[in-house]
Amino acid sequence: MEQWGEPNGFYAVDSKYNLYHSNFLYGNVDCNLLHSKFIVLNNINYLRDKVYIDDNWNSFNMGFGKYLLIKGDKGVLFKKFINEYLGNYYLPSELYQLWYSILKYIDKINYY
Repeated sequence: MEQWGEPNGFYAVDSKYNLYHSNFLYGNVDCNLLHSKFIVLNNINYLRDKVYIDDNWNSFNMGFGKYLLIKGDKGVLFKKFINEYLGNYYLPSELYQLWYSILKYIDKINYY
């Protein structure tokens, strides 16, 4: 968990909070396999620090070119939670440090 700031790192978390990691810099990523498993990556468009993706996904800017993508209702709950507890003016660095804990906390307290 202390490696969130790793350059070129790719992290994925499944619904049971298992964490998966690869790093593009070290060449241990099969991009074809990655795009076949994470189809949303095929439909991402970037424009001026904004990510545009499928309507079933929510994107959150975490600063320094890092984005958090959350699927479905979990993304809606995550957005509601950060607006309620971090406010509309949170810094990307705050989200960068807290996103994994927030996701787990939302499930733990059944935040709806």
